[in-house]
Amino acid sequence: MTVGAYSVSTPFQFHGYIYDGTNWTSLDYPGETDTKVNVISDGIVAGSYGHGGLEVEKGFIYDGQNWTTIQVPGSYQTRIEDIDNGKMVGYWNRDLNDSPTHVSPSKYSGFV
Repeated sequence: MTVGAYSVSTPFQFHGYIYDGTNWTSLDYPGETDTKVNVISDGIVAGSYGHGGLEVEKGFIYDGQNWTTIQVPGSYQTRIEDIDNGKMVGYWNRDLNDSPTHVSPSKYSGFV
């Protein structure tokens, strides 16, 4: 399977997707405007979501029925980049004004 995110036209409004080789399925975190799917493993989908470009992102896992938010306490961004056998790998940031595109990587911390 292939996963990722796409935007139709509005900046900061992404939709996650899953492609199984035949069918495309959109996946949006309930009530949010920005969902990015990073990985699917053993039927568990993981990624991040936010609200329309507000730099605040939270990680999520989705088992096909239930959404679970993953957020490092006190962080503005928590992103899950991979998951395997129930173990998550990602990174987080406490500074709202930083993003991975314009800050030193030393401002981000990883987790397993």
